[in-house]
Amino acid sequence: MTDMSASRDGLPESGSGSKMSTPDSPLPSLSTADQPEKYSMAVKARKIGVFEYWPKERKILPDAAFSSMLGYGSDELSEDINKWIAIIPSDHFSVFIEQEKRLVSGETNRVELEHLIIRKGGEVRWLSLNAMLSSDTGAGDKIIGAAIDITDQKHAEEESRRFATVFEQVAESIMVVDTGGLIRIVNPAFEKMTGYSKSEVIGKNPRILSSGEHRKSFYRDMWRTITNGDIWRGGVINRHKDGSVIHAETTISPVLDSSGWIANYISVSRDVTRELALEKQLRQFHKMETVGLLAGGIAHDFNNILYAIRGYTELALQAAGKNNEIREMLDQVQIAERRGAELVGQVLEFSQQREQGRKPILVQQVLREVIKVIRDWLPSSIEINARIDNDCDPVVADPTQLFQVVMTICTNAYNAIRAHGGELEISLSETIQEQSTSDIGAGGRERTIRLRVHNSGGDAHKNSTDNIFDCNDGVEVSKEGSSFGLSVIQDIVESHGGTMLVKSAPGKGTTFDVAFPAYFLDKAATRTSPDDISCKGAGEKILVVDDEEALVKMLRMILEGFGYVVETWTDSQKALQAYRSAPDNFDLILTDQTMPMMTGTEMAKEILAIRPNANIILCTGFSEAISAEQALALGMKDFVTKPVTIRDLTLAISRVLKQT
Repeated sequence: MTDMSASRDGLPESGSGSKMSTPDSPLPSLSTADQPEKYSMAVKARKIGVFEYWPKERKILPDAAFSSMLGYGSDELSEDINKWIAIIPSDHFSVFIEQEKRLVSGETNRVELEHLIIRKGGEVRWLSLNAMLSSDTGAGDKIIGAAIDITDQKHAEEESRRFATVFEQVAESIMVVDTGGLIRIVNPAFEKMTGYSKSEVIGKNPRILSSGEHRKSFYRDMWRTITNGDIWRGGVINRHKDGSVIHAETTISPVLDSSGWIANYISVSRDVTRELALEKQLRQFHKMETVGLLAGGIAHDFNNILYAIRGYTELALQAAGKNNEIREMLDQVQIAERRGAELVGQVLEFSQQREQGRKPILVQQVLREVIKVIRDWLPSSIEINARIDNDCDPVVADPTQLFQVVMTICTNAYNAIRAHGGELEISLSETIQEQSTSDIGAGGRERTIRLRVHNSGGDAHKNSTDNIFDCNDGVEVSKEGSSFGLSVIQDIVESHGGTMLVKSAPGKGTTFDVAFPAYFLDKAATRTSPDDISCKGAGEKILVVDDEEALVKMLRMILEGFGYVVETWTDSQKALQAYRSAPDNFDLILTDQTMPMMTGTEMAKEILAIRPNANIILCTGFSEAISAEQALALGMKDFVTKPVTIRDLTLAISRVLKQT
């Protein structure tokens, strides 16, 4: 194995924090003082300074080497000990005195210590001192010693400690591999990133981290690069100890010894797994943005098609009179058209991943859609018994989230009895509670829309809901969540101001009880207000602008049938010219939004510049392009979304004309 010690490649052993050792036998044994010739040769060879010290007389006699070590000439230092006191820093002097006392008292016959000295001129250096009592005098009469300058070694030691600290604390994973391809050193970041401890990888080949994602040629090219003495950089896919994949940005560098030979390789890696995941999410986001834009364009074109189908179907129904066979067929066309319109809305919602926002919505409509869906995949052994109050007030909710709540509850109820069969009882009702002091609803009444789903024939505590519900009445749904998403929908219900309870008992099934605060709706006013507006015209002239030929023909037939005079254009610029030539001839403008050359809003601005009080209704097949609020803010009188029914369109026209 390759030597990985600090003296060879500058890398500390794993976990090293101690100072570097001084060279072997930095000072000769002082017993050589009895062999003057050999001692003198050793001193010269190792640049060792020696001295003699008489404690009783407080006199010291250095040799030339020792004086030079202190920055003085041999005749500059007197034997007076007081001159030497200034050479030793005060914080080190007490240690020096303590060791002297140990020698003089006979506690020890030899001391070794490292201390600072101040050279002539103020430079501070480190000395390694080795002193002992002289054997040719009386006890404690004379001390002889030798010293060597270890400043450079001390600096190297400090650098080693500093490097060791960095090695231990750096965020990047570091792995040192010898030329035989075995791991020699790893840092804590490596352990954290890979899940392997030092003891598990030291002496192992790095292939322990292989994910199998790279071809053999990948590793061959890597090793060819670093064995040639070059640095390799690239992305590496490794595998964590737990089996998960790690994506790392890695740099592998060869480390040379003093002879220029490769001693080992050091690999530095940064975990970029999360970054790559975020990049993937960002790419997916941009992809969905593109899909959303595409869906918007498709929605506009498809809504124009559906608008034509809806309008011509209603006209055909009028023409069919009492022919029930034809009317039944046209009814099916209308059903298909409505489902197509709903599908377009869902495509826009999910492709753009946006919340629809909360608005008044009838739970009974959502519930019917859910029942329609689940009927298709429920086994014949399960029967649905639905009791839905069609007069329930709406609730203020996000339509998508409300659908999720109802679907999840029904799915959980089904899963509880699917093994044995049974009945799903689904009910929707409105409860009204009089309040003595309340401003909720009308007349101080608190209205609640209550959805109840009960599965009979199953035993809840023996099914998948066992880990969620207690078999006691009135137990609230667990916040721990379930595989069927109950914790999610409970959060949705509570965020809408509602409550969700579950009752369960062995042999009696489970009841889901969800309550939403009702949005008070004056049904009488709602039912009578459309009838108060006559859809019939009285010869008013309407300018219809849409780039679809089939639509303008349909609108002409519809509006002329209601008593209006209609002028149609499929070119918005020509329509604007027609209006400019005789603005007083038109009582109302009905325009599409998305048209070539000039959009509906652009044309509306031009018309309003000519006639600020002009009656303009904007019709669009893609509501994301412009909202009703934006249309009204621009000065338009109303806003309708394709595909619109004949009744809704003629009611909008009548409302606008009656306001002028």
